Amino acid sequence: MKHYNTRRRQNRLLRIQAGIILIVIGLFSSIIHLAAFDQPLSEWYLTPVHAQAPVSLKIDVREVLSVEDEIRYLADINNFPYPDYLVRLAKCESSLNPKAIGDSGKSRGLFQIHKGYHPEITDEQAFDIAFATEWTMQKIMAGQQHLWSCDKIIRNK
Repeated sequence: MKHYNTRRRQNRLLRIQAGIILIVIGLFSSIIHLAAFDQPLSEWYLTPVHAQAPVSLKIDVREVLSVEDEIRYLADINNFPYPDYLVRLAKCESSLNPKAIGDSGKSRGLFQIHKGYHPEITDEQAFDIAFATEWTMQKIMAGQQHLWSCDKIIRNK
């Protein structure tokens, strides 16, 4: 009987400890959650739950993607049918470096957009992954993939 009571006490203590641990984890996760949403704890604590405005994360999805993943993501949301071709083109043109400069400074960005042939594209646009990718997709869909010297290399592989 004594052994049974000891085991029973141990089980109860374990349940209490587990409950305390869960409460502490819950408190920490609430604090971390609030920090992630950039909302002061005092405002959250004093505002009734039903009155709290929804908050959004201040994280741009593209900040956590690799350049290749971002190209694939942009191809996907734009329903571009050739994401692999787009990635191979960027690898060939700039080694996936969105800040690449070639042709003695005339070609810029991920897809090496040439200043002389495309003066309407600013440096800022050429170096922007999203703009350059979307611009390139438009050119490819218009049948202008010949604008890139790497097109021949990719097609011969």
